[in-house]
Amino acid sequence: MPAFFWLGQYTKGFWACFFEPYAGYLHVIPRIISAVADWFPYSWAPVVYVWSAAVVTGWTAATIASLVLPYAMSVMLGVSIVLVAHGGEVWATATNLQWITATALPLIAITQTPSSLVARANQFTFVAMASLSGPFSLIAAPLWIYRLWRTPRHRRFDLALCELALLSAGCTLIVILLHPGASPDSSQFFALTAVSLERSCEPAVEELVARAGFGPKLAPFSNLLMARDFLSKRVMRQHVKRVDRFSAVLPSALESAPVLETVWKRSSTLPSGAR
Repeated sequence: MPAFFWLGQYTKGFWACFFEPYAGYLHVIPRIISAVADWFPYSWAPVVYVWSAAVVTGWTAATIASLVLPYAMSVMLGVSIVLVAHGGEVWATATNLQWITATALPLIAITQTPSSLVARANQFTFVAMASLSGPFSLIAAPLWIYRLWRTPRHRRFDLALCELALLSAGCTLIVILLHPGASPDSSQFFALTAVSLERSCEPAVEELVARAGFGPKLAPFSNLLMARDFLSKRVMRQHVKRVDRFSAVLPSALESAPVLETVWKRSSTLPSGAR
């Protein structure tokens, strides 16, 4: 939320909150926008935030459009980030700029280095700021590792760019590990990631087992995931505590946990057509 970054700039100053994590990771670009907005009267802050978000979005589009790709393809890729259907939440807000800038990181990693000095400086600056704004530099890290491995040693800019991206990804990983509870939404970051990966792999595992002749389903695997999810409370614990704020049926967190467990266990035993 922009108000969070504005408040940090107002109460602590730029350098005191520049590397302060929110939601478990860094937000360098919103912090810089907050510092710029601090130069203006407070009544102008909403306007500065909105226009700054628009400028960063345009910067991302221009960076993508300047990639070493066929001209039509690079322009279409750059424009596409503002043509995606949405619900009005992502655009024109400094908080969600990480979703916009993240689209350019893997594209920069897999394309050749531009010959223009201005384009190289732009890529270097963009990678530094975007990689430290959000957790998405970790997702692009394998691409940077591969590029670093394939880059000849005499191409110094490529090496520096890869090292910068990987160093930023390492800093992001350290911040996430050291500040897992920076906000209620990030306290279960790794648990949710692990569960998502396991859920995604479950159909593939069942198909492999079925092809091997061991049966069409792998019920013990599903039961193990279900037991791990709910008995350990790693995923539901923080969210169940907030159920009593909006649920008239489940008035307390202590009552909501067993009800949610029972509902999920019963629904998992129903035939697929009855759910």
